[in-house]
Amino acid sequence: MSNIRIDRPSAGFSITAKIKIPNSPGHFLRIIQEVANRNASLSDLTLLYGDSNILIRDITINCLSEEHSLEIIECLKNLEHIELLEWEDDTFALHKGGKLSVESKCQLDTADQLSRAYTPGVARVCLAIKEDPAKAYEYTIK
Repeated sequence: MSNIRIDRPSAGFSITAKIKIPNSPGHFLRIIQEVANRNASLSDLTLLYGDSNILIRDITINCLSEEHSLEIIECLKNLEHIELLEWEDDTFALHKGGKLSVESKCQLDTADQLSRAYTPGVARVCLAIKEDPAKAYEYTIK
């Protein structure tokens, strides 16, 4: 677990919890109050399902740290008449499977072409930039 902590709730430490609550006044308010009492902030709310008896919602909560997010989850687990169905750390969810894709500007059909564009070819370019930093403007997106 990370020991990074910030001074106010942030999307960088957000969690999304799927909760099931009775469809009657006051239950969702209790969740909001408990989150606020623990110095976290409700960021987003999505109704996933609702009928005359129950509501299922995704609630996104900004926290102060990883540890703080786990405290919020424990709080939600212990609220009477509230069922925590699942939850995830939004930052780690974003990174599942990678978050960036790279598209080549040139055609790379063979292993030789890839060797020039990537390894070991890219190392040669990096070393040239190390020797002459001005080359970064020619060989990178700077």
